[in-house]
Amino acid sequence: MDIKDDRIYLGARFQMGDAMPIRVGFHVVLAITFVVLLILKITIVRVYRNFLKYAPALGIIIFTLAVIVFAISAGFNLKAALRRA
Repeated sequence: MDIKDDRIYLGARFQMGDAMPIRVGFHVVLAITFVVLLILKITIVRVYRNFLKYAPALGIIIFTLAVIVFAISAGFNLKAALRRA
């Protein structure tokens, strides 16, 4: 496999002609959003105390994103495992 024939999308390697699966796209976007919101929440709690009232809402959003990212990966793998069985 020659490196010129490959495409790299955010660390995932695909052959030329293959498209990045939509599941991977969702996973990447949700994971980046999760990290950005987590950093925002930590910054609010440590530095910007006047915005502390938004911390519980950010926590709920971060938890929801974490569950969605987990469900996307776990759901796909569970479905693949059930097909093999």
